[in-house]
Amino acid sequence: VVGVSLSVKNHLVDINEIPENKGEVIYNPVSIPGKFSKTKSEKFEIVYVGRLEIVKNVESLIKAFASSDNFNAHLTIVGDGRERSNLEEISCKLQMESKITFTGFSSEPSKYLSNADLFVLPSLSEGFGIAAAEAMFLKIPVLCSNVGGIPEFVKDGENGWLFNSQNIDELSEKINDI
Repeated sequence: VVGVSLSVKNHLVDINEIPENKGEVIYNPVSIPGKFSKTKSEKFEIVYVGRLEIVKNVESLIKAFASSDNFNAHLTIVGDGRERSNLEEISCKLQMESKITFTGFSSEPSKYLSNADLFVLPSLSEGFGIAAAEAMFLKIPVLCSNVGGIPEFVKDGENGWLFNSQNIDELSEKINDI
């Protein structure tokens, strides 16, 4: 049985789905995204790319961004899903409409990543974290939740930052620090 990360393999072993000797880790292939020219902006651009589903925890990102010192920052949310209207409503309630842009689905998310000063992946659960790896290929700093396969390639304070996905205050503090 192939797991896309050591975390996935270990989970399958832990729930007795497979014996340890029957699991193999083969990391997800990541295509190197195309690089687009960066658009000049006075704002610190934070980008999220992914599905807009509860497991991706984008609501926490919006709340953390709203409570951060975001006076010179902008958040772009690239993706679509069942949570989009809820997330847009939360953004409005927090009076963040001018600081948060929802782009919808994009077949070329790297055009948004290329403008990023920081990529954030706040997932509650993540088998691998392809979007974070793609951001790293573009040399975009990453701030990711410490779940699933992410800590296998993001080392806190070395090549990115990690945070507890259940802790909005920690996420807000990390955004401020970065």
